[in-house]
Amino acid sequence: MMRDRRMGAVGLRPYREGLALGLLAGLLLPACGSTTTSTSTDAPDVGAPDVGAPTPPLCVVGRSKSCGCPDGRTGAQVCASDGTFGACICTAPPESDAGVVTPNLDVPPADVPVAPIDVPVAPVDVPAPTEAGSVDAGSAPSITIGSSTTQSLVDAFAVPAGIIVVTADAVVLRGRDGAEIARWTSAREITAAAFDGTYLAVADRAAMTALSPALAVLGTANVTDACAQVVFVGGARAVCGPANDWDRVFDTYQLPAMRRLNRSAPFTYHGIPMRRVPGRDDFTTVTTGLSPSDINVYRVAASHAALYMGESPYHGAFPVTNTYAFVGLPATHVVTVSGVILDIYPPTCVPMDGRFGTGCFVRDGNLGTLRSGESFVALTEVSATAIAALVGTGTGFSSPACAGGCTLQRIEVAARTVTSTRAHTIAGVAAVVVARHDPYADRFVLGFRSGSDPFRPAGYRVELLAY
Repeated sequence: MMRDRRMGAVGLRPYREGLALGLLAGLLLPACGSTTTSTSTDAPDVGAPDVGAPTPPLCVVGRSKSCGCPDGRTGAQVCASDGTFGACICTAPPESDAGVVTPNLDVPPADVPVAPIDVPVAPVDVPAPTEAGSVDAGSAPSITIGSSTTQSLVDAFAVPAGIIVVTADAVVLRGRDGAEIARWTSAREITAAAFDGTYLAVADRAAMTALSPALAVLGTANVTDACAQVVFVGGARAVCGPANDWDRVFDTYQLPAMRRLNRSAPFTYHGIPMRRVPGRDDFTTVTTGLSPSDINVYRVAASHAALYMGESPYHGAFPVTNTYAFVGLPATHVVTVSGVILDIYPPTCVPMDGRFGTGCFVRDGNLGTLRSGESFVALTEVSATAIAALVGTGTGFSSPACAGGCTLQRIEVAARTVTSTRAHTIAGVAAVVVARHDPYADRFVLGFRSGSDPFRPAGYRVELLAY
């Protein structure tokens, strides 16, 4: 049903016409990607985005380094999405080692100069065999980590020991050969999960639980509203977003103690899916249930309450789905499902204090790597300058997205260049749920609802794909 959007907490967004077109667009833009290309008549690409002077060096997201464990063993620290190394990860860290992390409240304004996306940085690659946390995933082009014909997939995350697979019933740590290492079973249906490199936040229909990467329980608390989505921001804070898109209120919790810090004002028609902006205390939402769809950004500042900053101003000039990748660290841009590059933080993108705003996500070029008939099935970040893309030719409407095969690519965004390509045959990709880079094995984590009919998926699979 077509709906008006509200202006922040109170006003209504102008009515969008075209109910029939909206319903058709919703069917033609499945979660696994789109074949539609940009129809914008904006000015042509003017080169690589230039967003100002670089900030002091940060660690590269996903890189690990060795560290000492309390019992004398060697563990690994992983660079989290905020650009800092997390706690030392051992095989089974004792629960008594977990302490409350003080939130990082030094949130830069949106227009503070940050590193441009074409600044050379060290690549995110597999650590040398002598470093803790490195993994030899073997030479197989794809490895099935987990699958089911009945369970539903919630999320999946790469850790030094393997891949954490979150389903509606349990959280399972599996080795990169698919063997089960540890399991945590929920008493209620799991609805959402998020991982910041140190803590795993798992939400069910009544509570949120903090787990270690080894799946030890660190804390739990009941939530005010059931979380349809969870994202981390700086300072080990997890933001819970409920399933309703009318007067939607975000709750911010402190991990691992699971103490609620604050609630946001209500927001309407900004979308349900949530993703963190890497390196920032911000998160995005996408209005996948409306036509045309838009991408929105929020900031969690010193008050711990989510503040609305704005959305893209184009409203249908190009497709917007939940398939997109961030560029930069801290992130400054996104690449959309059709390869449009958007500057998240132009000078007009500022907290709106409840007002409606379209000053964020301004066009800043086109990636240009898709060929005729191709579409991005999945996108994710590899490093501050590179993204990974699963490219297919299937429509995702009448046939699974990779029915005719898919190509896994690494792409340098500033150069608009595909630097590596590998073909994969992946049967039954009905809808992509997870797309992440695994820095420990230098592989691509793909989780999807499986089945030959995109409208009737049956179960799930999680694959580890070689580049």
